[in-house]
Amino acid sequence: MPLDFLRAEQRMASRAVNAWAAGHGVPLTGFADNEILVEDPGGRAKVLALAPAIAARFAISLGQCLGETPPCSDCLADELRAACDLVLLGGRPAPFEASIAAPAAGLVLVRGVALPIGE
Repeated sequence: MPLDFLRAEQRMASRAVNAWAAGHGVPLTGFADNEILVEDPGGRAKVLALAPAIAARFAISLGQCLGETPPCSDCLADELRAACDLVLLGGRPAPFEASIAAPAAGLVLVRGVALPIGE
């Protein structure tokens, strides 16, 4: 990958973690094009908000409970579910990355950071 792309991606993850730390765990603004907001009461991991491009590329929908379908090794929903579990265990940001076979897009490298927001 071009070095400029890698720098931009790393800055976005760092900006998200810094905004989360500065806001003391409140929901973030300015990341709507790249975010998935998940509520996880009782381990259900329900999608509350989702960037349209992510929904289209990875077949994730509003209201979906992550990991409710049979597990698969290349599903973004399963990777997000695992990141939610890490946040619940540690109470702090959990960076993740995965190679995902996205519908009609080939293999896509996904990098992100799961942040604990609220209780």
